Amino acid sequence: MSMSDPNQDTTSDYSSARGEARWEKAPRVSVVTCFHDRRAFAEASIYSVLDQTYEDYEVIVVDDCSTDGTGEVLASISDPKLKLIRNETNRGFVCSLLTAIGHASGEFVAVHGAGDLSYQCRLERQVEFLDTHPDHVAVGCHRDVLAPDGMIVSRTAPGDEPITRDSLLRKNVFSHGEAMYRRVAYDAVGGYRREMRYAQDYDLWLRLSRLGPLGVVQEVLYGRMAHDDGVSFDPERVAQQAAYSELARALAAGEIDDEEAALQSVIEPGIHSVVPLSNENVTAKLRKRVRVLVSIGRWDQAYRLAFGILEPGWASPFEVASVRLACAVGKWVDPAGRLTRRLLARLRA
Repeated sequence: MSMSDPNQDTTSDYSSARGEARWEKAPRVSVVTCFHDRRAFAEASIYSVLDQTYEDYEVIVVDDCSTDGTGEVLASISDPKLKLIRNETNRGFVCSLLTAIGHASGEFVAVHGAGDLSYQCRLERQVEFLDTHPDHVAVGCHRDVLAPDGMIVSRTAPGDEPITRDSLLRKNVFSHGEAMYRRVAYDAVGGYRREMRYAQDYDLWLRLSRLGPLGVVQEVLYGRMAHDDGVSFDPERVAQQAAYSELARALAAGEIDDEEAALQSVIEPGIHSVVPLSNENVTAKLRKRVRVLVSIGRWDQAYRLAFGILEPGWASPFEVASVRLACAVGKWVDPAGRLTRRLLARLRA
């Protein structure tokens, strides 16, 4: 297992690689996406990538041993830009993503989340941004959050100021799926780390930011599907994600002396042995997530995260009582949370 040194100077290597890179015969963009049991969304998701205004790209799709027919749907899509790879066993998202990138040949890598939608001008606008901002290593865009029925639940619109290491240490403005980055920069920092489960993207952005800023196209170019079985709706995985994100931040900030030992401990005995739930930054993330779950009518998940996972004393008595009351009333008045989500969408429209 190779570990990258957070203090290692990769700038000169990156600059040399940028100067030597030649991409004449390969597509300029490699879109990489990994699917596992997303049959209902697979066709629309892939066709959103194939229906781009930009033309010089390839699409590398990994089916991570789906059992619901997703693989068959993906195999039925015939397009010369599309390359399908099927894992014989379920290897997980990060390993599948590494497989996809291993088959990619483009100058730029564009991530696309399983079941998400890349709007028509996404690749064109992001390539244009990186071409006109040669110092930037990656770019995102404004994005919608979509309910499974296609309703826009929310919209995220980061500003146009360059995203630096310092700003990333305070907040990650990307959701991963909408990102495009330079392949030479990705290779220079060592790519995704298997150990950083649920925060592999934030960890990558922090390491990329040593080479240059990240940017945001000031247009809505992406729709992220909020799947009911996704990480953001599973309290246990939400708690792990918060801890992994805090680990990525602490590593980038130089707050952990032995990076290799920390990453090894993540594998065994586990992430909470390195970053406990009592960590104040983790607690803050989870309190925020509880409020989000309440606001979109996910009563059971909000209650389980607040009172089954967060440690005692995580909030003021007023906040605890408010969450208990909101979950109880919400579950009685709007059990499925649909009315709450529709009201939220109207308020944000």
